[in-house]
Amino acid sequence: MKKTYLFSMLSLILFSCTKVEFSEFGIKDAFILAESTKKKVFIVVGSDDCKRCEKYVQSLNKDSDAKKILNEEFICLKVNQDENSGREFSQITGCAFFPYSCFFDHHGNLLNIRIGDKAFDFNNIEGNAINIYTYRELFNLPVSFEAYKKRVSLSMKSWLMRSKENQSKPSIEKALMLCKQSIEIHPYPYNLYAATTLARVLNDTLFIKKYQTKFKEIYTPYDDFLFSDLRTKLGVSLGGYISPKKNPNIDYKFSKDLLNLGRLKYKSKEKFKCEITNTGKQPLIIKLARASCSCADLEWTKKPIMPNEKGFVKGVFHAKKKGRFYKQIFIHLSSKVVPMSTVGIQGFVEKN
Repeated sequence: MKKTYLFSMLSLILFSCTKVEFSEFGIKDAFILAESTKKKVFIVVGSDDCKRCEKYVQSLNKDSDAKKILNEEFICLKVNQDENSGREFSQITGCAFFPYSCFFDHHGNLLNIRIGDKAFDFNNIEGNAINIYTYRELFNLPVSFEAYKKRVSLSMKSWLMRSKENQSKPSIEKALMLCKQSIEIHPYPYNLYAATTLARVLNDTLFIKKYQTKFKEIYTPYDDFLFSDLRTKLGVSLGGYISPKKNPNIDYKFSKDLLNLGRLKYKSKEKFKCEITNTGKQPLIIKLARASCSCADLEWTKKPIMPNEKGFVKGVFHAKKKGRFYKQIFIHLSSKVVPMSTVGIQGFVEKN
């Protein structure tokens, strides 16, 4: 009885000391192994100088549920966006921030994502709902989160097919079909690049002419950073960030898109204000406004803004750090056309 108890305690101690077992495999080989073992794939995206990424992995090692589930049910990988394979994976997912982790089934379907070290139930991975406001702020995409997951899944499965050696014409055609399906959900630089590359192999000139112009459409400020090398490979130029405010059907208008606070004294406070005019036919509600940092306190109009009337978002900027600054104010509205827009605040904090 005593020996059994000691053995149980020793096993518990050893188990509690284990870490998440990250594989040395590349992404392609990890999915091959996952398919043969019917395991899922967990991928953490980071970079060489990302201290938060190291802390994120450490937090996983301290979470007993995370360790147990990830080690038993997943092939776990860490990818570096500063390396070629990691960069391409970041392009597939549209990920330009760290730490960012993805859960895939062994076919390449994206099950869910985890952003940063936000609370996450590893016992119900697919059931963890991403905050809709956080999703809009980070990705700034004109599609729902479910559509985003489907878009990534199709692009990922196409990439896995293309990564196989000695591809036949039917497999190339199938990979192109997956890219086209991804484009139908939402065209973005990676699926357009992948589809154009495959179309060139198949000498599909009609597709190339039809979709190469779409490659110039940029949907988020991060896209030039993420996809600039694809532009070079295809020999096309990117058109620059197309603000959602350029949508011809948008039903509101900001008084300013950028608020210049000028030169501020260190540790001073500066007030700012942006007016929002309802240009639509239905009442407009500001659901939430929040800054990209903890440096601004915000207030906004709480009652519905009637057509042709104005509301506001105003705040106080705290000059906590010296030097030049640029911050974003994310404004979530009841608009069905463009449910989130941003206003920038910039300036320079002087030394005393």
